[in-house]
Amino acid sequence: MKAIRVFGLTKSYKSKTNVIAVDNLTFEVEEGQVFCFLGPNGAGKTTTIRILNTLLKKDRGQIYFFNIDLDKKPQEIKNIIGVVQQHTNVDSELTVWENLLIHSMLHKMKKSIFEERAIQLLEAMDMIDKKDRFANKLSGGERRKLSIIRALLHNPKIIFLDEPTVGLDTFTRRAIWEGIKQLKFSGKTIILTTHYIEEAQMLSDLVLIINKGKKLIEETPNALINRLGRITLEYQENGKTTYKFFNTSQEAKDFSANLINLDSILIRETNLEDVFVTLTGNGGENYCNSLEKCFP
Repeated sequence: MKAIRVFGLTKSYKSKTNVIAVDNLTFEVEEGQVFCFLGPNGAGKTTTIRILNTLLKKDRGQIYFFNIDLDKKPQEIKNIIGVVQQHTNVDSELTVWENLLIHSMLHKMKKSIFEERAIQLLEAMDMIDKKDRFANKLSGGERRKLSIIRALLHNPKIIFLDEPTVGLDTFTRRAIWEGIKQLKFSGKTIILTTHYIEEAQMLSDLVLIINKGKKLIEETPNALINRLGRITLEYQENGKTTYKFFNTSQEAKDFSANLINLDSILIRETNLEDVFVTLTGNGGENYCNSLEKCFP
């Protein structure tokens, strides 16, 4: 079943240049899928997420959650989604438990259900011993965990994670990765944005790469890597690094045999970051505008 369907989504910001943040974006997300948005800064990822989670008005387009029209039943949509925003927005003057209690009241949860669910999530995120601690006494990683617990508290069908691991240490980041895997296993639909490309490659079922508000490509990480070539030849000449992509290691070795006077050379497996940089031009002006240009 389709968890989310988006058709022709467009959003612009009025200014001297009339910036188009999201430009006629169309995509679908299957129920139980981890769906990842990738794009350079200013690509339109966060704007799209904010529109989907009802925090921002669109200019035009249609959005459906499980066949529910967002324009007609926004409150019904709010009840089935959980949102972890890019910037942690817990109430610093409240305890961990009080933050969760306020959220439960907003969603009209029964007290018994709230308490059972809150304890379950706090234990799962290794936060149960901090339930009476004020949020302003938590570390950055603990505040991020609290944001995720709060978003999951009312048991939403769809969870939006906007840069959930940004600025976190390795151990906390990996704990959140494990949590995302468990959410997927339980049947939740997850919408993820991240600047950590390895995170997208490891967690995502489907990746949508956008730039300047436009959809460039939408495929599985593995299919994107296959399009580019599974083997990367990376060599440096006169201080400049060049990347060539091949289907096999032997093809890369044959090509490299003809190269001379190199500073360094490396043959490795292609990753999603290679695809991202090839498609977007590292966020510059010369990004790909066709698959033929990106994947000759």
